[in-house]
Amino acid sequence: MNAPDNLRCRVVAERESLTSPWWRFYLVNDGGATIASAELAEVRYEWGEVYMGGSSPGVRIADLEAGRRAEIWRDDGGSEMRTDLWLRVTHQGADIWLLYEFPRLYRQTGTTLEANAMRMQRPPGALGSEGS
Repeated sequence: MNAPDNLRCRVVAERESLTSPWWRFYLVNDGGATIASAELAEVRYEWGEVYMGGSSPGVRIADLEAGRRAEIWRDDGGSEMRTDLWLRVTHQGADIWLLYEFPRLYRQTGTTLEANAMRMQRPPGALGSEGS
């Protein structure tokens, strides 16, 4: 089944406080229809051009209504280059892989960041694999 064109969502990262290194990440449904489900399948960290570590949190959200948001992750912002969140979203019967990238959280001076989705053709490769 082809991915529906009306899927509109983003991830917002909010610093817990001005002095805290911790960030909370929220999936925001900007579309006009409920997102049936979303799973945070992978969180990865880039150091240079190599993924180091990561986790498969398996956080799941069901029935995220239009205009609503749900917390999906909390992170200390310690990655050198980038923090990637891979989501598998089910919307109008289609499974869609989305990638959200957040650069250098530890260097950010603001309190809020946004990332728009990059639609991916496949799920991420094995954790720790270079270039996956």
